[in-house]
Parts: sequence; C-alpha cells; structure tokens
Amino acid sequence: MEIEEPKTVFSKEIEALLNKERESRLNNDYNESARILPEIIRIAFESKEYEKLNHLLSLLAKKRGQPKKGLIDMVHLAMSYIEKLPTEQQKTALIETIKEVCEKKIFLEVEYARCCIMLVKLNESDDKINEAAKILQDVQVETYGSMDKREKLEFILYQMKIMIKKKDYLRTLIVSRKINKKNIEDAGIEDLKILFYSYLIFYYTHENKYFENAECYKAIYDTLRNKPEVRSKSPAEIDFGFSLNLRNLLENYVMYLVIDNHSPDQLKHLLDLQITYADDLEENPHLKGVVEAILSRELVSIDTNSYGLNNLELFSNKIEHAQKHKDQFRKQLVQHNIRIIGQYYDRILLKRMAVLIGVTEDVVESELCDAINQKLVVAKIDRLQGLVNFKQRKNENEVLNEWRFDIHKILDLVDHTCNLINREYDVEAAAH
Repeated sequence: MEIEEPKTVFSKEIEALLNKERESRLNNDYNESARILPEIIRIAFESKEYEKLNHLLSLLAKKRGQPKKGLIDMVHLAMSYIEKLPTEQQKTALIETIKEVCEKKIFLEVEYARCCIMLVKLNESDDKINEAAKILQDVQVETYGSMDKREKLEFILYQMKIMIKKKDYLRTLIVSRKINKKNIEDAGIEDLKILFYSYLIFYYTHENKYFENAECYKAIYDTLRNKPEVRSKSPAEIDFGFSLNLRNLLENYVMYLVIDNHSPDQLKHLLDLQITYADDLEENPHLKGVVEAILSRELVSIDTNSYGLNNLELFSNKIEHAQKHKDQFRKQLVQHNIRIIGQYYDRILLKRMAVLIGVTEDVVESELCDAINQKLVVAKIDRLQGLVNFKQRKNENEVLNEWRFDIHKILDLVDHTCNLINREYDVEAAAH
C-alpha cells in the first residue's frame, strides 16, 4: 500500500487554480480563463518550481477551448521569466517549451520566431552551428504580418549570419532574396542595410562575382559617406571582422570593378566613378592611377607592383581567393592592352604583340582566345604564320551596302559635274 505524500502549499494552490480553469473553460467564461492562465504560471515561477512551470505551460496550451488572450498573456509572462532563471539549462528548457506552445499558432507566430532566435543564440555560443541552422531555416518570418519591419529584417539577417558561419553559401543567397533591396533603403535602418550588404559580400567573394561585390561595397560606402550621423554611430568593425573604414570600402569598390571582366556595365561604373568620386580619387592617387589606366586608350604596364596596390585588403591572405584576385588584376591589364592593339592594328604578329604587352607569346595567345570568346575583340589567329588579323570579314549585306553607297556617291558626283558644265554653257551664251 502506497503512502501519499502530503500536499504542499504550492500543490494545493495549483490544484485549486486548475479546477477553476477547467470550470471557467467548460462554462465558456473567457475572461476568467484569461485571468487564471497567467496566474498559474506566476505562482509556479515564484515558487521556483521550474520543471512544474514547463509542464503546466505545455499542459494548459493543449487544453481545447482556451481563449487566445489567455494563451498570449501566459506566453508573454513566461517569456519575461527566461532571463530570470538561474541556469542556462533551465533557460533552454523554458524556451523550448514556449516554442512548442507557439508552434502552428498564427496569433503567437512572433513569439515563436523570438524563441527560435533565443535557441539559436544559445546553440551558437556552444558552437552547435548545425543545430542552430536547422532551427532557423524552417522559419518563414517574411510571411509574419504582425512582426514590425525592423525585427523582421533582423531575423532574416540573423538567418544569413548563421548560414555564413555554417559556410552554406547557397542558402545564404536564398535567404538574402527574402529582403527587397528597395525596402532596405528606408531611413532609420541604415545599420541593417550595411549588415545586409556585408553578408552579401561574403557570398559574392566566395563565388568570385566581382561586379556584384563592387555594387555592395558602393552601397555601404555611399551610406557612410553621405550620412555622417550613421558613420558616427557605426563601429569600426561588424560581424566576421568586416571593416567599415571609408578608405578600405572605397579601395574594395574600385578594385572589384577593375578586376571584373570588361563589359558595358563595368565601363559605365568606372566613368561614373571618375566623375562622382573625383575628390575621393584625388585623395587616393593609387586608385586614381589604376582607374585612368583601365580607361585609357594607350598601352599600360602589366606589372601589378607598379600600381602600389599590394597592401589592399582584397589582395591580403585574410580574404578568400586573394591570389586569384591578383591574377585577375593582371589578366585585366593584359586584356586591356589587347583591346587597344586591336583598335590600332588590322594585322600584327603574335611575337610583336607579346613584345608590346610584355608577356610571352603563349600568354598573348591564351588571353586573346579568351577575349575573342567573350566577344571583347574580333580577331582571327593564323598559327602557321604567327599572325593575328583584327580586321573583321564583311558579310554579303555589308558588302552590298558599301557598293550601294559608292554607286550613289558616283552618281551624285556625275550629277554635280553636269550642273557645273551646264552653268558654264549658260554663262558663255549670255556673254555672246
């Protein structure tokens, strides 16, 4: 025969309140139910019955017919107790319980998202990054209408941060598309805008997308340059050691544009750079020099050391693919010279091209083939004679158009000559 343990004061209070809660719920007395639910949670917390608190929270939420107001007040009260719990284990247990209570309840979707963030931060601090990512990736916070804009953006940015830590760059891009770039231009959220573009930079750097990288650096640079109040509040570095130094941002903006493959968009941005940021380039002659070199119509040095850019961040070992950035810079200088030669020569020997550019014939041939494939130049290589023909062969329509133009020109000259002869006849006849 089991001997029943004497009931404590806490047990008696909870039992009485549970009976009242059941009675009011069955009688559809929503106001009374809404008052009792948070009261049960309060007594459990004040009695330091933390395990009972989690059990009661889960138990009460599963009861059918609970009023929404009562559940919301109960969850809000429980969330206010999280930071007051003495141990991390107890905090985690309460957060997980609240998360389960809020799951699949539209009126508690914001609280669910907040619990997810809390759990992720706890797992992140314990280096359980895979668990943290698993918790976050299924939360579609962008569909939550009751969450304010700033909190929603912070949540999505935190999702991006966790994916970068996990080195899941594809999912980083997928999450980033939840944010509309036009909406992030609003006043008051400049800090989030900077954070957003800094995260995108890590993705684009990994994927070697130089033009997109340049656009991100430009967005951050313009925000800090044009808004001194934002610059004064911004730290020197943000997540992952990303520097917000203005000179460093300008250097990266310029150089990622320079090492990008030649295109109309790149050319447009470089010309705009010369005009819009003329004063900034004057203060940084090493950047001004390389921009002028890429935009010039003359052959330039392909010695990357001569530009004084070796100490830039994108060429340092702390940046992914730093060596590839150096190789890409030299490649763009070589291809610039090939384009310039194509403008001045119809035909030229490969050997002569190699001398003019300052590289071997093999390098010239390889870079020329690459430029032809990208449709940067129109040329044909005669390997037997070692000759490059830049003169484009005309198709039938172009030949006919030229012939038509020449015929019209001849007929106009004949007509003009006839008019002059007739005028002379008229003058002579008038004289007699």
